[in-house]
Parts: sequence; structure tokens; C-alpha cells
Amino acid sequence: VLATILLHDVCEDCGVKAEELPFSEPVKKAVKLLTKPSKDSRDRAYKKKYYDDIATDSIASIVKVIDRCNNVSLMSLSFDRKRLIEYIIETEEYVYPLLEHIKREEPVYYDAQFIIKYQLRSMMESIKAFIIN
Repeated sequence: VLATILLHDVCEDCGVKAEELPFSEPVKKAVKLLTKPSKDSRDRAYKKKYYDDIATDSIASIVKVIDRCNNVSLMSLSFDRKRLIEYIIETEEYVYPLLEHIKREEPVYYDAQFIIKYQLRSMMESIKAFIIN
């Protein structure tokens, strides 16, 4: 999980293929699942497939929700209002269900998902209140 957290953006940011990473197969698989091709990343059908694929792998699932929690905590500093709203909608539509999937299907991460869910929902509600005002 830690290796995947550290590597999850490498493919997108550095043009490296997941298969080329000098790490274990589970890490390479999770990194590959988390890597978005830039051209389709905002398409609704693509997002559904992207999150459905992530849900097939426990490492990718927990890393995705950890990364989203981190991004939500920082997004209000750098996103414009439109991007904030898009990010909130994506989180509610895809990440919250991923948290529920982890809760049901990945008992090893039950405690982690509980803490992440609490933190993520708290930040999301604060940001939504900020946007409304």
C-alpha cells in the first residue's frame, strides 16, 4: 500500500508505464489501475469503468480513497469554483461507493475506511457550505 501511494501518480506525471516499475506485481497492478489516460478522465462512462476497475483490487481501492481524502483537504486552495463542484460530484458519485465497497469486501481495511470516510465527509460538507456561501 505504501509503495502504491508513493507511485500512484508516477505513470501520469512521468510517462512511465506501470509494467516498467521495479516493484512487485501487486504494486504494478494497483498503479496501473490508478493511472488515468488524460484524454478521457472527465467522461462519465470512463469514470464509471475507472472506479469499477479500481474496486477489483484492494490495494488500488484503499490508495484511491486515501488519495482523494488528501486531495479534498488541499483542493480548496487551488481549484476554481467550477472544478471544486466537479470534484465534489465525482467524490460523491464514485468515491463514496468505493468506500462502501471497501467496508463490505475488504475487512482488512475496515478501520482505515471508517477513518477516511469520516474525514472525507467532514471536509466535503465544509467545502460545500463554503461554496454555497
